[in-house]
Amino acid sequence: LDTFYRRNLKLRRQHGMLPQPRRFFEAIHRHFIEPGLGYILFAERNEEMRRTPLAAVLCLRHNDITLDKYAVNDGDLREYRGSHSVMWKVIEMEIERGAQWYDMGRSDASAHSLHRFKEQWGAVVVPAPYYYYPGPGGMNTEDPKGAKKRALDLFARLAPGPAYCAAGSLLYRHLG
Repeated sequence: LDTFYRRNLKLRRQHGMLPQPRRFFEAIHRHFIEPGLGYILFAERNEEMRRTPLAAVLCLRHNDITLDKYAVNDGDLREYRGSHSVMWKVIEMEIERGAQWYDMGRSDASAHSLHRFKEQWGAVVVPAPYYYYPGPGGMNTEDPKGAKKRALDLFARLAPGPAYCAAGSLLYRHLG
C-alpha cells in the first residue's frame, strides 16, 4: 500500500491534481483487499538486487466482474512499459479465475493517450455520464483551462510534500 500510494502521489502531482487522502486507500485496503475482494498488482524492474516499481493497478472484484479502479505508472521509467506488463498479468489472472468482465475504468474525455492504451487491449468505449443531485458545483463546473485549474496545477506541482498531502486530505472531496 505504501508503494502504491507513493506512485499515486507522484502521478497526481504530475497531472496537477490533489491526491486522495491516504486514509481513503487504507479504507479500500481494509474493506476490499484484506477480505480478498481486490488486489494491488505491480510491475517491477529488477536491477542489481534492487526492485523498482514501474506501474501498478488496484483492482476490485465482485462475482465475475473485475474493475480496474486505480492505475499508476512512473512516467520517468515509461520506456520499460510497466503499464503494459501489469495489464497483461491482470488480464491473464482474471481469465484464469473465470472473470467474465474486466472494466478498465473511467477516463477523462481529453485523455486521448489513455483511451488509445485501453483500446489496444480491446476495450470498448461506453458512455458513463455523471449525474448530479441537486446539481453540479465546485471545481467540476470550472473551465479546465481556467485560472482556478491553473492555480491548482501550480500548487500541485510546487507544494512541499507534507503541504500537498495535507491539502488533499482537507480539500479532495471538494476539489478532487
